[in-house]
Amino acid sequence: MILSADLHLTDKAQDEYRWAVFERLRVHADGQVFILGDLADRADRHSSRLVNRLIDELTALAREHTVTILCGNHDRPLLGPPYFSFLNQLKGVSFITQPEGRGDLLLLPYSPDPRTEWAEIDFTAYRGVFMHQTVSGATVGDRVLENDRMVAFAAGNRVYSGDIHVPQQVGPVTYVGAPHPIKFNDGYRTRFLILDQHYEIEREVTLRRMRKRILEISDISQLEFTPIAPGDQARIRFTLSAAEMARWPAMQTSIALWAQDHGVQLASVEAIIENAPNYTPYTFDSDPKEILKSYCQAEGIGAELYQAALALLQSHLE
Repeated sequence: MILSADLHLTDKAQDEYRWAVFERLRVHADGQVFILGDLADRADRHSSRLVNRLIDELTALAREHTVTILCGNHDRPLLGPPYFSFLNQLKGVSFITQPEGRGDLLLLPYSPDPRTEWAEIDFTAYRGVFMHQTVSGATVGDRVLENDRMVAFAAGNRVYSGDIHVPQQVGPVTYVGAPHPIKFNDGYRTRFLILDQHYEIEREVTLRRMRKRILEISDISQLEFTPIAPGDQARIRFTLSAAEMARWPAMQTSIALWAQDHGVQLASVEAIIENAPNYTPYTFDSDPKEILKSYCQAEGIGAELYQAALALLQSHLE
């Protein structure tokens, strides 16, 4: 069986790299695929593009393997049933929203209060436990996390979890880790885990890590000495003086050409003005009209309201 977690899929162009996870799963899977929560980056109001693409990918994966997905905290809206419950209608796919036992395997979707919700579970009846939960002692960067609502596992449990993107071992809990970076400057090892029939790690599949870098520079020439690979994404923060602002458009062009030549995707380019205490950095990013359009599409805003907002924006720009 193969374990993955925390895909955080979106329909944004800058997150296209995340969809490559399905091809990798098809290559390495052998019968059973488990995704331990956070299938998507947000809980609901997904576009038809994302939903249809997800159905196609899961259907293709389920032709040869059974696919089980735990509901993660990002898959759980504040009100109402989890959005992806409809995936249970796909042949070979299960979306788990309540604790479920399968022989000696216990499946535990995310719970805001596991101590209460899992109080009646007899953990001694299971060897494998798959969940999506933060436990006390898990680390993210320099932070040590706490969860005083967790339960105690039985001595014989082999516990694997999603939720923490950095692979690590915390007591009896093995965090699978995310298969790709989610945030800028994520530097963790990206992987899948393959388990044997006793829920022991048979092998780790390390994946090529597409990096999302934040580059802080003060001269265009510094980019040539930046260790960055084709396919990586970059946010560039360029520090310059107020006197240099007139040259900023030319600098932007040079940065864009550098990115094009090196196969780097620019997520944003920011101008940071030196010695300007009251200055708020402005992000020189996409066209304002494109930003508005993307926002309205993502939030499901109707055409009439979008046109009204576009008219206001055009008036402001003029």
